[in-house]
Amino acid sequence: GEEPRELYPWLEGTMNALEDPKGSAWTIALIYLAQSLRLSGYGLAVDGCVVCGRKTDIVGISYDEGGYLCRNDIRSDLDRRDARTLKIIRYIFRLSVSDISRIAFSPEECRPLLFELASYLGEMTGIALHSLSLLEKA
Repeated sequence: GEEPRELYPWLEGTMNALEDPKGSAWTIALIYLAQSLRLSGYGLAVDGCVVCGRKTDIVGISYDEGGYLCRNDIRSDLDRRDARTLKIIRYIFRLSVSDISRIAFSPEECRPLLFELASYLGEMTGIALHSLSLLEKA
């Protein structure tokens, strides 16, 4: 479909962040993918449990459900995530364009999330990011 206009500032911010020698390409790619999903209407709900709305005791995320899950509503251990991963997911979906360069996550933190979000994108839209195959070897 048509790309939302709101994505263009993110593209510009991403390109500027990539020019910064202190920037983390993994983090920048992860943020851009998350924001692309969000602006296309496929963002994950990261403000509380998608089942009951609870804002505390969040222990996982379900791509099928569309966001965070609390301890009472998690159905599978596959959806369970550690606190750091949940914070990263919240950050990448909630930050503003001006925040792109403010933080750098390790490649080990970004890599699995990048592939998870790419898989989610494929499931939701049928779009496959073939360029990610290059990162599988990195």
